[in-house]
Amino acid sequence: MDFINWTLIYPFTQWGNFPGYVQIGLSKKEFLLLVILLAPLLLGIRKLKWNFLLILFLTSSLIMIYPRFSFFHFQAPLAFLAIIFGYYLSKVKVDARITILYGFLLIATIALPTLKRDWGKDTRFYNSDDLTHAKLVQEVVHKNEPVYFLGPHSSLYALANRVPPKPWADNFGWYYEIGGVQGETISRWGDDPPEYVFWQLPESGNWFDLGTYQPRQIADFIEANYAKGEKIWDNVYIWRKNAN
Repeated sequence: MDFINWTLIYPFTQWGNFPGYVQIGLSKKEFLLLVILLAPLLLGIRKLKWNFLLILFLTSSLIMIYPRFSFFHFQAPLAFLAIIFGYYLSKVKVDARITILYGFLLIATIALPTLKRDWGKDTRFYNSDDLTHAKLVQEVVHKNEPVYFLGPHSSLYALANRVPPKPWADNFGWYYEIGGVQGETISRWGDDPPEYVFWQLPESGNWFDLGTYQPRQIADFIEANYAKGEKIWDNVYIWRKNAN
């Protein structure tokens, strides 16, 4: 039942009601890029005999943008758009000069600005700081010992080769503000909650913003059952479970 709830029922019935989950406002630049990407399909739509399977996958990827609906998470549909472009070019006769011009347009408006912005930068969620933080987690938490991150990015579980307590959800409000989820999480941790919590001080902002949001019941549970320890990096503190 958990699988059905989290993959179908909650996304379609509750997540959209949470402030900040739906972010579909486009800047002028983003709108222009979207028009450029879709222009060939829109111009040739009458000539093209659509492949049902491709359209099904494209529609599904648009519906299932994860973890929240925003232009940033348009990456999944882009993969199917690329395949559809290839299919389009194989079925519709297009002047080679137009194809070349369109290719240069894509490079100038999408590829070059991205390269200019990101060239030489560390990989997101896998930079030198992330690797350092993962080593610090490994020094504190034994292997196969559950640890809970409240604030630090969940990629640290993989980088540090450590596991969260069960059940677990990432620190997004549209997860934890579903009625009963926080209480059920604490209840199912039972008599064996995680030994350590790495808790990051919230940033300033709206209570629901990423980096600011704190699940209140879980925060209260930690404060009641754990002792605050030293700062391990930036604004992240170690909390150790109280002795029984």
